[in-house]
Amino acid sequence: YIVYRFNSPLSDNGTYQIQITPISSNGVTGETFNSSFIFDDQPPLIVEEYPQGNLFTPVNKCWLRYQDLSGLDIASSSIYLTYGNDTISHTLSHTGDTVFCDLPTALTTIGQYVVHYRLVDLATNVVNDSFTFNISPPVVYSTEPGNGDTVKTQLSRVVVYLKPVTGSITSWYIRVFRGMTDTIPGDSVMLNDTTFVYTFSNPLATDGSDNGDYLIKFGVSLSNDIIFEGQSSFYYLCDNVPPTKPTLIDTLPERTTNDTITIRGMGEPGATAFLKVNSALRDSQLIGLDSIFVFRNVTLAFGQNNFIDIFLKDEAGNVSDTLRISIFCGNPIFEVIPSKPFRNSSHEFLISLPQSGKVSLIIYTVGGDRIYRSEIYMQSGNYQRLNWPLKTEEGEDVKNGVYIYVIKVRYSNGTESVKKGLLAVVR
Repeated sequence: YIVYRFNSPLSDNGTYQIQITPISSNGVTGETFNSSFIFDDQPPLIVEEYPQGNLFTPVNKCWLRYQDLSGLDIASSSIYLTYGNDTISHTLSHTGDTVFCDLPTALTTIGQYVVHYRLVDLATNVVNDSFTFNISPPVVYSTEPGNGDTVKTQLSRVVVYLKPVTGSITSWYIRVFRGMTDTIPGDSVMLNDTTFVYTFSNPLATDGSDNGDYLIKFGVSLSNDIIFEGQSSFYYLCDNVPPTKPTLIDTLPERTTNDTITIRGMGEPGATAFLKVNSALRDSQLIGLDSIFVFRNVTLAFGQNNFIDIFLKDEAGNVSDTLRISIFCGNPIFEVIPSKPFRNSSHEFLISLPQSGKVSLIIYTVGGDRIYRSEIYMQSGNYQRLNWPLKTEEGEDVKNGVYIYVIKVRYSNGTESVKKGLLAVVR
């Protein structure tokens, strides 16, 4: 083999030719061998990147054009497109001196995009870089009501302001929807070059019946054949009709010995029920579609009348009339409940006591003769049971008829209470 050594290492990129001509010892020249090689120590040179700057129309392709002596190593090269933190595409294709980032669909979302690329040539030289472009709206716009606004006064029209960045407006439209599909009838007019008004056929209601989400859709055609569409949304909350006064589902007692109660009531769905006890706000609850609200474990002040107020407030701030309930919370009153008539072999009186004490039961005939007496100690409380076996003190069954009962209580503080009444024994 033959070795040809350069006087100094190669430094100039380019294509080099090799010629080898054999000459024999007797001077005979053989066939010349020709070959070439490329010396390339420079990365690919990027000569054009597309797209660039601000664009007002959808982007269908991204590419870059390069120059390189040794050619591109496609398998080692990459290109991808990002929007914010999202990767839109990472598919590379190659034609001639152009590398494409293939897009799944046209780019239409407004904002900045970044094309990242890494090109490796056959000499293993690498270029890593990126370029950006922006998709900008061809029209600067705003609306009244503004996007995301809550409107609390009656609304009869919307206004759209449209200012082209490129070209001029040749045609336009405005539509208003309740929700996404319920069209609000009306007519639109152009007040001047940038102001467009859509007036409803009927103003939105003020009783809450038209409350909800609304969508303004609009579009323009420009003189440079660009079509632009936009939208804006607002929430209509106009209601000057207060909710009806709340009602109770369960009847509440006028007097109780319990220091907590549960209150169940009904009111306008979507309103908030507020609970006050003795003027202090205790609780609130959003009323669901079933119209029911429940306040559990409502604490009452012991030994006094408790004034319970319940009122409703809707999302527009209207307040209903107040439902007021008065409940006395304290010791039970002295009360005796006999059954009428007696049909069993015994009978239990239901007795409520405000204080603990000694309870005596005395039974008389209507003629005034005492036939039975018993005595028992009872704690304070509601509806405790006191039994009479329908017998005399001697143990004999009493006859059918009317009798007089006397129940006397001597409390631990020395005071007394007495209840008398008639009862019938029927077997």
